[in-house]
Amino acid sequence: MSGNSSLEKSEKKKLFRILRKTLPHNCSPAFSPPERRGGGGNMTNQIHNRKHLKLFRKELRNNLTSAEATLWKSLQKSQLGGRKFRRQHSVGGFILDFYCPSERLCVELDGAHHFTPEGLVNDQRRTAFLNSVNIRVVRFENCRVFENLAGVLDELKRNFTTPDPS
Repeated sequence: MSGNSSLEKSEKKKLFRILRKTLPHNCSPAFSPPERRGGGGNMTNQIHNRKHLKLFRKELRNNLTSAEATLWKSLQKSQLGGRKFRRQHSVGGFILDFYCPSERLCVELDGAHHFTPEGLVNDQRRTAFLNSVNIRVVRFENCRVFENLAGVLDELKRNFTTPDPS
């Protein structure tokens, strides 16, 4: 991670601390106040891309890690099986690295902090919440993106459950 295109580790940690402070400590993100996009009362509009996370999502999109940037080149513009992916999409109080709405599939890239005791607990909590709203989670270590991008893309395709849109 270097240059203008990515945040330094300390800056990312600072941003994550700020995000954690925006959510009540005794409250699951699923129960934080709903924000609606464009009216309608269904649950989907209340949990996706909440306004209070907008600036943080934008900051993360503008400062992708090198692994995220590498994978994004293969996901953007519906290149993978004709599926549209979004980067840094929020669901509840969680910001997902990548999200495919048509597949209800979350793609997470895990760096070193995910393998700490706190990181593992946070990932389990995130996965449980996402599964509770019918979003499947696929995780890859950052190094796999660099060492075997084709294998990562093949595994994502194997997780598609809807017919090819093309």
